[in-house]
Amino acid sequence: MKLNEIKNNLGLPEDYLIRIILKHLDMFRVVNYGGRKNSMQIELTKWDPKLAISNIERKSKEHGCNPSFTCSLPSTWVKLSHPNQWRKHRDETKCEDC
Repeated sequence: MKLNEIKNNLGLPEDYLIRIILKHLDMFRVVNYGGRKNSMQIELTKWDPKLAISNIERKSKEHGCNPSFTCSLPSTWVKLSHPNQWRKHRDETKCEDC
């Protein structure tokens, strides 16, 4: 999966390469192993365990409770019969002109 395809779902800004990656070259590196212009990859070069936990997780740990938050998925996602499983659903029967 390409990061560009899910950047909005991750809350990344449109210009994440400039605002995040290039500002933190001590942690990330942009590489191009394929040699094509559109086949960039981002590598993590330094692991910071403090950044591996979200604020929600950190605060819940401080208060001694489980993390909880509300999450709204796009309408194109449907819940499966198995608990906590979601998948992207595309209605293949509809055309764009309908």
